[in-house]
Amino acid sequence: MYDYLINRFSIKPKNIELYALAFQHKSVAKVNDKGFRLSNERLEFLGDSVIGTIVAEYVYNAYPNKSEGFLTQMRSRIVSRESLNRIGKKINLIEFIKYKQNKGSEHLSLLGNVVESLVGAMYLDLGYDKTKKALETSILSKYIDLKVVEETNTDYKSQLLIHCQKKHQSLAFKELNKAKIEGQFYFTMGVEIDKKIVAKATAKSKRKAEQKAAKEVLEKINQK
Repeated sequence: MYDYLINRFSIKPKNIELYALAFQHKSVAKVNDKGFRLSNERLEFLGDSVIGTIVAEYVYNAYPNKSEGFLTQMRSRIVSRESLNRIGKKINLIEFIKYKQNKGSEHLSLLGNVVESLVGAMYLDLGYDKTKKALETSILSKYIDLKVVEETNTDYKSQLLIHCQKKHQSLAFKELNKAKIEGQFYFTMGVEIDKKIVAKATAKSKRKAEQKAAKEVLEKINQK
């Protein structure tokens, strides 16, 4: 792992245990002497905010004449779950992730989370400036084509709204369930078209669950 971090990100880790924790999924979390389950979820939370800040500055500098709305859309597309999953795959994170494989499980969904937890570890270990440099030179400049991002619309809720407006259909998103699992809240949101629930999805936030559910509806529409 140490060599991977040096070669991939051009950094010299100080606290290698932080990075080991960044690769530890909750399915194999160990309990410490205080009864707390040690996994990468806290680092994931931190890394999510750090990535958002770095990417915001990155697109701000790349587009000096664009509006706040445009910059917000660009940042959202770059830090989306699909985008981070693709990045995680390209930088070969899966070989270092420790997780319990279930029959039929898809490890791709883990990758974006580990990108976030890894950035969180970098931030705690090396500080903001070095993390920013590593992210910009080793990920953003190599794997993010801003022209492609401009042309990619991952706001599935907006896409679905436009579709429903054209069809003169009503559209609403309903909270169907809220559950706390291992200290983390999960929200199940349903897509309601013409007063009928047509899809539902679960995620750690209402916004993410809504986007997942809207994407599912659009995929069904496209298949037809």
